[in-house]
Amino acid sequence: MLAYELDNVFHYRREEIDHIIIFDAKAQPVEILPDGKWKVSHINRLTGLQEGKDVKRQLRNQAETVLRYLRPLAPNVELQIEAWAISSFASQKMDHCKEANVHLGLVSYRGLEGLLSGFLSRENNFEAEVLRVSQSQFLSLLRLGIAVPALGHPEPRHAIQYVERCKRELDFQLYKSFAPSKRRWVINGTAGMGKSILLAYSIAALASGKRATVSGNIVKLEDWDAESLEKGVPSLGERAINVYAMKPKQLSVLEDNYNRFVSEYFRIAGESDIPFLKPYFSVWSDTKVIPHGCNIVILDESHDLSLKGQEILKEWHERKETNYLLLACDHHQKVDGYGTDAVILKGVSFTGRSKKLNKNYRNPFPVFATALSLLCRWFGEEGPQIRPTQSQLKDLLGFDLKTDESDPNATLLSMRSDVHPANSWSHCVEMYPNCASLFDYLAQQNLSREDVLWVRLSREDADFDYEKLSCYTYHNCNSNEGPETVDKYVKGQEFPVVVIEGFTEPINEWGESEDQGVITETEREMWKLRRMLYVCCSRANAFLYFVVNTVETPAVKSMKREVEKIVHSLSKPVDPSVVIGTIWDFKVTWGAQCRRFTEVADLSGSQPATHDGDGKSVLELHEPIVIKELAVALGLRPFQIIKKLMEMQIFANINQTLDKTIAAKICELHGFDLLVLQRPQ
Repeated sequence: MLAYELDNVFHYRREEIDHIIIFDAKAQPVEILPDGKWKVSHINRLTGLQEGKDVKRQLRNQAETVLRYLRPLAPNVELQIEAWAISSFASQKMDHCKEANVHLGLVSYRGLEGLLSGFLSRENNFEAEVLRVSQSQFLSLLRLGIAVPALGHPEPRHAIQYVERCKRELDFQLYKSFAPSKRRWVINGTAGMGKSILLAYSIAALASGKRATVSGNIVKLEDWDAESLEKGVPSLGERAINVYAMKPKQLSVLEDNYNRFVSEYFRIAGESDIPFLKPYFSVWSDTKVIPHGCNIVILDESHDLSLKGQEILKEWHERKETNYLLLACDHHQKVDGYGTDAVILKGVSFTGRSKKLNKNYRNPFPVFATALSLLCRWFGEEGPQIRPTQSQLKDLLGFDLKTDESDPNATLLSMRSDVHPANSWSHCVEMYPNCASLFDYLAQQNLSREDVLWVRLSREDADFDYEKLSCYTYHNCNSNEGPETVDKYVKGQEFPVVVIEGFTEPINEWGESEDQGVITETEREMWKLRRMLYVCCSRANAFLYFVVNTVETPAVKSMKREVEKIVHSLSKPVDPSVVIGTIWDFKVTWGAQCRRFTEVADLSGSQPATHDGDGKSVLELHEPIVIKELAVALGLRPFQIIKKLMEMQIFANINQTLDKTIAAKICELHGFDLLVLQRPQ
């Protein structure tokens, strides 16, 4: 999250010690201040004002980040990292220091040759061995993020590996945002800003009574019991934690992320023992009461709560002063108010009790902006658009705004995209003419089901063999159940590559009304489908591809032109040569029919299609019940069901059948009642 690129990296080895040397070249002079800082002045490209930067802090961040990035590759290797700034002052005297086990230095261009000679000199009868990229596993790993000029980004398989390594580190940086407020706290952010990751870390902190702190490149665990009591959190020995999500897949992802933080805690603690309370994970249901004795409720995706669910949470929260409530909410999908007027939970105020995340680090900026533009129809040729207020665009979404004096109906949205590891890549969002051409390209990259999500929103392409997509995660959403399918099987996940194949006509139809302020049923259906599209697009953490080759009715032709405009506008950053704090911008022209998020009720999502008489979610399965089929129906991976079975002292493989009673227990754990049907003859 520090947005510091590396200019040059040098690797040499002596006496089985690997030395990684970072050189940061400064065109401006570097000034040594009395307080020890190394200051360089530069012009801010966004504001045009002169600003100062502490080069020593920059070097420290670079060295610590590289160390954390490379350390998992070399747990048994002695790795020493130095970072040097090269100043344009010819007379600059060399300065150096050691901070948190990292050596930092400042040298002039004139002194650089002598510094390099010192690195390579004979020492203790050992020669320094210089390693080039092809010889060094460390340099090879660092170069994974370098773009291929012809593509504008690395080859997809390298890009995916690079993004995955960076993202694991970025996930753990979110613990700096952990700051629960008194009695209740909401983590507010849109897709890709890490709200579920921060929620998972919060569960680990609440279950252990410890939080992580960073000093230099050293991460420590510290008790926060005294502070937590001031916030109204029950003492550690009295905590009973229930964790809920709205869908089984969301719950699975949340639990996986929690387990990652637990593992990280044990890694940080080393040999020290950390006792963890056992949180109870389950799918939220309006028909099941919160267990007696539970005093901490944690809920992901709270914007999907029904009014009855909100009432249940409100009543529980107000029952006792010691009942602590922690929510995660997506303000793009919250419809009962927005920004400072948002109603997170009806009848409960969260004023001053919200952590607003406004940096998207899961998606490259083009993916983030594409998903948002499609949701809001910012590039639609005519018809309604969702137009956030200036405050929402700036404070919640992180855009800088510029009005076009020649066109009062246009706004230039700009952002310094300095978080995602692919912030400087070009062509992360592209269009392909047909399924076969895109499949052939992806096939060259040797990608798996975990790498590619392929969502079909139109009729099948008669010239393409869909059996080929068995190697990827593939969903047919060309039906009335499309939004439900996305909510159940796609939402809450992420994939390096997402493919959107085709569009249905209703996704770009809004109906005619004499009063433009009236939202027709046709328009509501359009917004519902747009929300589904937004959820799918925002799953991509590296590349987003579109295939639009369906029958081109007027609505689909218009949709194709909309996507083409988006791809063109977001193909490259403002200055592709700049790899630090890359600036992206695009122009939005506002039409006559502008909606607010609060007006579009169908953005709130969909409820499960099947219910029993009491309103419970029902899962229908045919006998015999195979573990693999049950996992698919619940939106889980087979090993997750096998793990639950092992806890029940039942040992099975994915192709075995389950007794109806056992299958019903598994379904109940994930918020479903099981209805067993006879398999048709």
